[in-house]
Parts: sequence; C-alpha cells; structure tokens
Amino acid sequence: MVRVLAKINQMKDLYGDDFVTDLLAVFLEHTPRSISQMENFWKSGDYQKLRMEAHSLKSSSLALDCISLSTLARDIEETCLGGFYDQIPGLIQQMYNAFEPLRIFLGQELSFRRRD
Repeated sequence: MVRVLAKINQMKDLYGDDFVTDLLAVFLEHTPRSISQMENFWKSGDYQKLRMEAHSLKSSSLALDCISLSTLARDIEETCLGGFYDQIPGLIQQMYNAFEPLRIFLGQELSFRRRD
C-alpha cells in the first residue's frame, strides 16, 4: 500500500485534493462493479467484453499504482486472448481477494480526505 499512497500523494501535489478525492471515490465505486461484470461476462461466454473490461480495469488500477490488481487484469486479458477460458474463474477470484484490502485502505484514505 506504500506505493499506492505515494501515488495518491503525488497526484494530490499535481492535481489537488479534490481531484484525488473524486478519483478515489470513482475507483472504489467502479472497481467492484467491474470485477462483477467480468464474472458475468465469463458466465455468459462473452469473452470479448470480458477482455475489454479487464483492459479498462488494468489501466485504472495502474493509474493508482495498484500493481497486483492491474497484473491480474492483464492476466485475464491475456487469458482471453489465448483462449484459456477455464483459468478465468480463478483469476477473477484472485482479483476479488486482491481488491478487498485495497478497498479497505482506499476507503480509509477517502474518509480521511473528506474530513479535511
């Protein structure tokens, strides 16, 4: 979480507190929906939409230096491209697991910023 906090502070210095607060709020709202959507796309066999959703989450996670989440999204994207669809449920579960501590950390950071 040290890298994430450093990135948040860097963005705060560049763009201001309001920008960072809004970014964290959007990320915390969008990410669980995105993971859930990927799971739904897998279940329905829509691997193209799954790959596109993973690509989007990869980029947004990387913007906050959430490397583990970004890496998992990249792995899902590449797994779709390779046609190894049976591996996707495990990767999605790993993504849920990776997001949970991040959700708690960023939620606390967002609460702190909203108080100031």
